[in-house]
Amino acid sequence: MDLLHSQQIHTGSIIFKSGTSCKLNTCRKNDSICECYLTIEYDSSMLYKGLGLPAIFLKPQNGTAVNFNTGEKFNEKIEDSFILTDGFNLQKVISINGRFPGPTITSYENQNMIVHVRNLMHTDSMTIPWHGMHQRSTPEEDGVAFITQYPLLPGQNQTYKFKAFPFGTHFYHAHIGDQRTMGLYGPLIVIPEGFQQVSQPQEGNNVFIAVLQDWNHDDSSKVLYQKLLWGDYDRKTGKAYNVTNDHSGAKYSRFRFHSGLINGRGRYSPSSTENNEAPLY
Repeated sequence: MDLLHSQQIHTGSIIFKSGTSCKLNTCRKNDSICECYLTIEYDSSMLYKGLGLPAIFLKPQNGTAVNFNTGEKFNEKIEDSFILTDGFNLQKVISINGRFPGPTITSYENQNMIVHVRNLMHTDSMTIPWHGMHQRSTPEEDGVAFITQYPLLPGQNQTYKFKAFPFGTHFYHAHIGDQRTMGLYGPLIVIPEGFQQVSQPQEGNNVFIAVLQDWNHDDSSKVLYQKLLWGDYDRKTGKAYNVTNDHSGAKYSRFRFHSGLINGRGRYSPSSTENNEAPLY
């Protein structure tokens, strides 16, 4: 039995399979409520943790992820459940319902959103802002740490309630430290009422959602901040990296770009002529 269909997420009396997010019989076109559950926890890339099995380290090979020790391939459903990033070694990430990035929440304009969030990270507090939502009459649900709420501490739960407005392609994300870049985010799609403003229906199999992210192999915010201040060097050549600056000379980013990810997957290219053949989908 593969991870995608066997791992369960317990939230009170509700049990969800890994990767799903919203309650059955909600979030449909004629439903007044869209009710979803998000479980936040630390996870690892390049690691298969099937139930009843020891963890299996993975490596990229010819566009797929295989057993690091034996080279054994996995079936498509199991491989779809892997958190791979760009296939570069085992890295600490944050998963939502066992997914990286988090699962898509799709609702309809003006539905009443009810989102239950559970923080299972051992040492990090967190909040989730609902980026793009106007939060009219519900500013306390905006999810900005120390502005509209206190952070959700490890082991705590919180239920957000707000209107799905306006329609469009939005996303939910972390608002503390580097949690968003580590995976604490996901698409939030609000379909317009009646589809008056769009050229074709935005539901079912008609739409492919692409989430783009830059990826860095250094997951320590403290180390990255020091690199922002003082620079970094290439460990292979011994040469210093140029610090990224904006037009005014201010340091623009603490991150050195190692890879680009689409829906949580990409390939690491150590040079312009080679890549590590990691899976892209």
